[in-house]
Amino acid sequence: MRRAFWVWGLGCGLGLSVSAVSGCGANPQSPPKRVLDSAAPSTVAANPPAPFQLSVIGTNDMHGAVERLPLFAGYVDAMQNQKRGNRELLLLDAGDIFQGSLESNLGEGDVMIQAMNRLGYRAAAVGNHEFDFGPLGDARTGDPQGALRARIAEASFPFLAANLLSKGTSRLPEWKNLQASTLIEVHGVKVGLVGLSTPDTPNIVLPAFIEGLDFVDPLPAITEQATRLRSQGADVVIVTAHIGGKCTELEHAQDLSSCDMSQEAMELLQKVEPGLIDVFIGGHTHQAVAHEVNGVALVESFSKLQAFSRVDLTVQPPGNGERGKVLERHIFPPQRMCEDSSGLASTCKAPEQYQGRSVTPPSDVTAMIQPALERAKSKREQPLGLSIKQEVVRGYDKPSALGNLFADLTLLGARRVFTQGQHPGADLAIANGGGLRANLPAGPLTYGSLFSAMPFDNLIARVRLTGAQLAQMFAAHMQRSGGGVLSVAGVDVTISCHGDTPEVRLRRPNGKLVKDDEVLWLALSDYLATGGDGLFKGMELPKDAVEISPEVVLRDAMATELSAWGKAGKGAAFSAGQLDPLKLFNAKKLRIQRADRRPVCP
Repeated sequence: MRRAFWVWGLGCGLGLSVSAVSGCGANPQSPPKRVLDSAAPSTVAANPPAPFQLSVIGTNDMHGAVERLPLFAGYVDAMQNQKRGNRELLLLDAGDIFQGSLESNLGEGDVMIQAMNRLGYRAAAVGNHEFDFGPLGDARTGDPQGALRARIAEASFPFLAANLLSKGTSRLPEWKNLQASTLIEVHGVKVGLVGLSTPDTPNIVLPAFIEGLDFVDPLPAITEQATRLRSQGADVVIVTAHIGGKCTELEHAQDLSSCDMSQEAMELLQKVEPGLIDVFIGGHTHQAVAHEVNGVALVESFSKLQAFSRVDLTVQPPGNGERGKVLERHIFPPQRMCEDSSGLASTCKAPEQYQGRSVTPPSDVTAMIQPALERAKSKREQPLGLSIKQEVVRGYDKPSALGNLFADLTLLGARRVFTQGQHPGADLAIANGGGLRANLPAGPLTYGSLFSAMPFDNLIARVRLTGAQLAQMFAAHMQRSGGGVLSVAGVDVTISCHGDTPEVRLRRPNGKLVKDDEVLWLALSDYLATGGDGLFKGMELPKDAVEISPEVVLRDAMATELSAWGKAGKGAAFSAGQLDPLKLFNAKKLRIQRADRRPVCP
């Protein structure tokens, strides 16, 4: 029995002893004047209660890590068992919860919400990948945020997104359980919680799935909400945000020398008024942070439940005419849950104890995830009929064997799906670095391995472009200073520089140059085809230039082509009947010249 577990875990509006107090989720149009030290005390007591420890536990970028949920629950229970009347836990998440594993994706994140309800989360931010499922269920039309709205409604805690607005307004979308901020009470102390989404969401989500939404500057949003919460009596303000940072040395919170201060979370916190917020749980960058920035404890803990963040606050409750306040703060480095740091559930060996308490995955959480594991098992183990000679390595901002392979498979898949009569379905194809999420392991290839490498349910698509438009697209992409790099199949791309201006030439496999007025079909994902990654920014394409297959998921098209390769057992990329990554990638002869350094014409 763990009755005390639920005392700290239940969220806003449940009417229990630690439920949200007045003002929960309020979002008036203009914030009241900020009041800190001069505000009326939350409570007046003859003898103020003793200070207590508030342990803020943060997760981020779980990406459907269903198999790790029981282990994390074991850590949470271990911390819960340490309570001796003067300690409380506050569990928060910084977004990108659902998307990323077969176990989670097949139920559009339902098992993740079930587990988070059991664990006792108090709030979560809305990450960009929360939008990936689009309409609820198998529908490709209807409410573009249907799946996300369903998951949010099922949560026993609020999702917070102060900078997510209905398009053209200053109001949050009217979704059940979505709020800008909330005010809760813990151990007699009012704690304000604010959520943020990355303002870059429109550039990295399928445009159709964020229809009707605006993602605005987080600084005014965080300032407005935190100021309001302080004026309503918040003694502690915590932000959970799908906005992150990056540091490499994590033992000394005051030492920022290993931190990239250009990261979004770092820049944001340096602009926030000192004293306005106490803790910032970050995410999105899949990096680690455990530092103090402008007086704020900023933490982030990798991804896929490899680790969790922790900040311990020693808090003086209000009394005798004085407000509650934070007396001390301890920022912990990310707590890795396994001795193995690979992030793989199969190699995870947890320590027996955490801070003197046993770490034992609870049986109820193990039973809770079992249906999701069984649901995914047969699909994950499905063989694709070929073997890989050695690991096919991915690259995000550099060309890679996996990028070339996925571009090749996209081209073949589009030719199979779109070809009619004598007209080929596609002339060339591209794959984006942001869509490559894991290496393909050596050995017999399964659908599960392919899914891990490409966990997005994007449809296969094609776009009609002239040679001049294709050259313009590649030139703009190669002048970008960051983000995922494109991989290409069907043409070679050469680039020459005239000052800082690139000149692009496309050459077909037979050596023939593509003319500016030639019309070609480019195969790609529907995410890219509809403007993702800003691929066609500044270009006006007619509506009939974009064709999206309504039934064929790009990953499944790739699986079909891989199986066909396996049956044939031959081809340019095969060696002794095995797919050979060394024949997919040649660092001395890149398919896009100079793609290993961007911008190509500095």
